[in-house]
Amino acid sequence: MVYVSTKKPGLGQSDCLVVGLVYPERQYSEMNLGSINQPGIIRKRRRIVGGLLLALVCNTGLAAQSLYQSGKIAFSAREYDKAISLFQQAWRSNPADGNPLFYIGRVYDDQRQPGRAISWYKKAVKLQMDRDLRDQALWKVVLFLDRQQDWEALLEYSTIFLKYNQSAKIRGLHQKAEQNYDPVLASIQKDMDRASQYKKGSQFARALELYLDILGRRASYHPARWQAALLQMKLEQYDAANRNFRHLIQYDETAWEYYYKSAICLYQMHDYAESMDMLVKAADRNPDEDKRFQYHLAYLKGLLHYNLNEFPQACRELETARSIARQKSSARLLGTDANSQLECGNPVLADDLGHQALKKESDQLEARLALGRIALSKNDPDSWSRAISLLESVKDSKSADLHRSWTRLLAWTGHTAVQKQQYQTAILAFEKVQIDALTELARLQRQSEGKKPDMLQQFNFDFGLALMHTGQYQRALHLFDKLGAQAESRFMMARVHALQKNATDCKTRLLQSTELNESYWERAEQDPVFQKLMAIEPDFSMFIRTRNKPIEQEAPQKTEEEKPGPQNGSTDTQKSPAAK
Repeated sequence: MVYVSTKKPGLGQSDCLVVGLVYPERQYSEMNLGSINQPGIIRKRRRIVGGLLLALVCNTGLAAQSLYQSGKIAFSAREYDKAISLFQQAWRSNPADGNPLFYIGRVYDDQRQPGRAISWYKKAVKLQMDRDLRDQALWKVVLFLDRQQDWEALLEYSTIFLKYNQSAKIRGLHQKAEQNYDPVLASIQKDMDRASQYKKGSQFARALELYLDILGRRASYHPARWQAALLQMKLEQYDAANRNFRHLIQYDETAWEYYYKSAICLYQMHDYAESMDMLVKAADRNPDEDKRFQYHLAYLKGLLHYNLNEFPQACRELETARSIARQKSSARLLGTDANSQLECGNPVLADDLGHQALKKESDQLEARLALGRIALSKNDPDSWSRAISLLESVKDSKSADLHRSWTRLLAWTGHTAVQKQQYQTAILAFEKVQIDALTELARLQRQSEGKKPDMLQQFNFDFGLALMHTGQYQRALHLFDKLGAQAESRFMMARVHALQKNATDCKTRLLQSTELNESYWERAEQDPVFQKLMAIEPDFSMFIRTRNKPIEQEAPQKTEEEKPGPQNGSTDTQKSPAAK
């Protein structure tokens, strides 16, 4: 494929590209261009294909030019946000054109942000530009670097400028940079070469030590910082690597690679919200529609959404990654997507993706998590046994990525075991739950899914039930008490006290429960545990039957002597014989 830059009336530089394509003879039949024994047809169809591609690329150039002109209009009107958006779109449409980047720098100049402006000018002058704009950009860059006394960078950009402008002032700046250029850089370059050899020999720790030594001598030597950060990632020193990427972003905020690598570090550090922010910034700064970048972008976004409990978004991004990779989808991608689909209520698709993952890697952990949970949801004993087997194979993993997934599934396992009245199994699962991870999951759930029961409260309630049914009453009371003033939790505390034959505390907790919901009186009266306590404690029995209300006593019958006599002046027609 050959690209030839052209200039047409009414178009800016590099607005149209003539593309010549030469296909190998063996590809004709695959492309349905006819038999190799029909050269006339082949040449004709070549011209058709070439013409279509030419039209397509020219249309792209026209779109970029239109966006560029609209951006200049917005810039003249001081509509800076709109102008930046239009210039970025123009650049994405034609990444070889530096003119839009020059005007982004002009916006920041007008806003008195010289550091940001210079970053864009530096990027622009390394692309194709109109000559007058390149001269303006290079002047701004070299004068800024001269004021900053950044002699290394001044030497670099004044050398570029001399290719286009041989004025005495540019030569003077170049000479000044040479005179002030630090001779220490020569030794730094030697150490950079040594570090590179260490890397090639997989001696990563020694290479990193050398890069950090270089930064100790020259903190502004960014090639060493970039290499050090990459090695720190390889050695899983993500916090240190992220600090170096942040430093590089301050140096050049237009480089998408710094944001992308920072996003990966933050993901590994479980700072998912900040990682997502960095990932969005990386995408905004990379105009290239390269499929490989789009795949990794969608994949990492899917992982972040999943860990933020944003499951519909996770399904969408992971599906995008799968559609790009197709048959080359990694086992981990398939396993993660299986868990996301399960959270979105798609168990059939989740089961399919999980088995696809295990075909690629028989011990793929995320897939085992998903399939284990699917098996847990079934009622037959074989599925339950299979689920426990799958979970046992995962539980000892040290993978940080499984930290939350494993915690979520342990809680789910315990919940399912309680429903199946397998309380000892439930306790084994609950005791392996990492409370800090569960607390974080509950916090994220409250932010994204207000309708679902709180995971932490459900855990405390289920764990309390399992402990209550296995006679561990004090631990059960402690967990039920964590649930606060809820009718159900107070009722369960009353039930534990009834099992302990503690009528006094049982009354207290039952009163707290029935004050919130009176229906718990009837529930207590029908519960066998309360009935046993009623059988041995008459007062408690009366307490339940009367709903803790006092019994209204009937007035006693009066005797004949106590009955009042007739009123004064009245005639008593029914006197007793003695009275008569």
